[in-house]
Amino acid sequence: MSDQNAGTPRVFIARHGETEWTINGLCTGKSEIPLTANGRRQVQGTQDVLVGAGKLMDPAKFAHIFVSPRQRAQSTLDLLIGSEKERLQQADKITTTEDIAEWDYGNYEGLHPNDIRAYRKEKGLDKDKSWDIWVDGCEGGESAEDVRIRLDRLIKEINTLQEPFLSNGGAGDVLLV
Repeated sequence: MSDQNAGTPRVFIARHGETEWTINGLCTGKSEIPLTANGRRQVQGTQDVLVGAGKLMDPAKFAHIFVSPRQRAQSTLDLLIGSEKERLQQADKITTTEDIAEWDYGNYEGLHPNDIRAYRKEKGLDKDKSWDIWVDGCEGGESAEDVRIRLDRLIKEINTLQEPFLSNGGAGDVLLV
C-alpha cells in the first residue's frame, strides 16, 4: 500500500536489526549490544524499500517517533530515517523513552532461555512447569504487568497524538523503534 492510500493515522513498529546476542538467542534488555554488519544491512534494506517520500513510511507524515534508549534501537532509527532525523528532532517529533524499551531481564540478562529454565529449576522455582516470561517475569527485572503498564502509557500518548488527525486528517503516523 502506498502512503497516498492511508486514510487514517498508522503506527509502525520497527524492531532493531540483528545483534550478536540475537544471533545466539540471548535475552537482551538493558545491555548495550550494537548492531552487527548484517543487522545494519537488514535495516538499510528496510529503509530502501519502505521509508521515504511516497513510500509506506513517509517521514514527512510522522506525527511522532518513539525510540528505545538502547544503542541498537538508536542506530536502527538513524539508518531508517537518515537525513530526516535532524528535521524531525528540530520539530520535536522524536522521543527517546524507556516506555518502548526492551524487556528488563534483570538477572536473566544475557542468558539463553534454556539456561534460565535450568537456573529456575535448580532454585526450585519451576517444579511443575517451565519458565514462561509472560507468567513468571524476570528475577530482578520486569514482570509482564510492569511491561503492560509502560506500554499502556505509551499507547495512551499515541492515542492523544493521533486524535486530531482522526477528525481532521493529515499526517498522523507514529513510528516505534
